Amino acid sequence: MNKYEKVKSLCLEEGEQITVIARDDVGNIQCLQRKYHSVGEYIPYEDAPSERIGAILKLINKVPDKRYYYRDVTVQYFQEIIIYKGWVEIDLDDIIYIKKENPKGELIRHLKYPSYVSTPFIEIAEKYPDNIILCDI
Repeated sequence: MNKYEKVKSLCLEEGEQITVIARDDVGNIQCLQRKYHSVGEYIPYEDAPSERIGAILKLINKVPDKRYYYRDVTVQYFQEIIIYKGWVEIDLDDIIYIKKENPKGELIRHLKYPSYVSTPFIEIAEKYPDNIILCDI
């Protein structure tokens, strides 16, 4: 089953509150607490096999004084995604960064993991197991 079919099988209703953990365009992990609108297929190239079809989640993203009402999150076939039912508070800083204080007393953050590894997603799923409706790592 590809990403689109997995998300579609959740039978989410429009306006339902969800928390999405996915990667942005440059590989950073993002946590989005939005209302669900719809899901569409992401076909990377013409005649792509079905296992290579990803998903495009359309989330309601109405922020005051912003121009666009929707936010698209593209999840390719090889990318990880975790979806929670409801809005779940997840401390990504605790999972992604190592925090140290230098001799001047300034806080310095270093990444624990390199980009595009699935270890942070595994750690998130283990630390916040409640209300997960899709965990595709």
